[in-house]
Amino acid sequence: RRVHGGHMNLLMEGKRKRSEADEEDGKCVRLKTDQPDPSTVISTDTTTDSMLNTVPNALKPVRLAGRKKMIAMLIGYEGTQYQGMQRNPGANTIEEVLVRALVQSQCVAESNAVDLNKVSWNRAARTDKGVHAAGNVVSFKCNIDVPDLVASVNSFLPPSVRVFDWKRTTKHFNARSMCHRRRYEYLMPTFMLAPSSLPADAKFVFDKSCVDRLNSILGRYVGTHRFHNFTAKIAPSDPAAKRYMLSFQCSDPFVWQDIEFVRLTVLGQSFMLHQIRKMVGLATEIMKGDAPEDSIEHCFQSDDRADIPLAPGEGLLLDRLLFDSYNNRLSSNLEPLAFDHVTEQIEQFKKEQIYSTIINQEREKQCFTNWLEIIKKWPYSAVRRPDNERNPNLVEEEASGKAVEE
Repeated sequence: RRVHGGHMNLLMEGKRKRSEADEEDGKCVRLKTDQPDPSTVISTDTTTDSMLNTVPNALKPVRLAGRKKMIAMLIGYEGTQYQGMQRNPGANTIEEVLVRALVQSQCVAESNAVDLNKVSWNRAARTDKGVHAAGNVVSFKCNIDVPDLVASVNSFLPPSVRVFDWKRTTKHFNARSMCHRRRYEYLMPTFMLAPSSLPADAKFVFDKSCVDRLNSILGRYVGTHRFHNFTAKIAPSDPAAKRYMLSFQCSDPFVWQDIEFVRLTVLGQSFMLHQIRKMVGLATEIMKGDAPEDSIEHCFQSDDRADIPLAPGEGLLLDRLLFDSYNNRLSSNLEPLAFDHVTEQIEQFKKEQIYSTIINQEREKQCFTNWLEIIKKWPYSAVRRPDNERNPNLVEEEASGKAVEE
């Protein structure tokens, strides 16, 4: 008993020291590969081993060798084949694919993957079904001693999902609550913006005057407004309806695989379900001359529900997340959450995976062309029609979707 008691004291003292070491969350020092982490070395003491072997297997916790620290992981994905970002039982989601790769690469223990709360999992933006991302961020407790972590995780991911980088964060970092600005892009063919009054055989040229006019329309969204008409399940009086848009701009047109496109870029604090797609949908109808010029202001000010067309999800992508407030409070021991050094990789991913998919979707399924037919049948209306007179696909999406998307 005295011998066993001595060994138990040694074990408890070692556990206490390892626990204290784990609390040093401000340092980001990697272990050299030829110097094993003392906290992961297995004891060779036969007496201790025989004691541990008496514990039933079902009660032995499965622990990964390595330090478990909170990190922010930058990811991108082409969302066409996925049912959104957030994990959902029975659904093919981005998180389901990503978590599986994290387990296979030993970044996360399999026992923790069942309940992601065990690793304090959070995502900065919960993108909707079919929506792409070039720069989403997830935060969680990760085994940071996995060799070549980015390449290891990517080896278990399909080409449509990529990890670009990761960084150590503060102990209680939360990607969702600490992201203070989100930037989205909407890629659309310029033929969608042609005036409805233009003869079918006439050629439409999206010139500088068109860019200026669209920028003028998009500028009406900038500022703090009630966006209850641009989402579902949010009442006009609900404080959550108020959102702050910092900018919304249209790029010059560019040609990609023989189709002319423009890129709409919106920067805001946060967004609700369908909000950006409805903002694009209404701006398009105004541009085409099918909705009154003051439609945007009316939707902000009126408590009545309006019918706003929902632009195709194929063109929407989450471009970038900003963590300036977090970075300004950060101590010098940790790197700021800025990923400019992987910009080239992100742009390459956007072109090869996202932009090419958007173009192929139009070539194969005419998603943008078909949408123009949809808004002819169900155009903008300042007063919402009865559900049996509305676009049934939109009614179904609003009924099944959650109110807030980020």
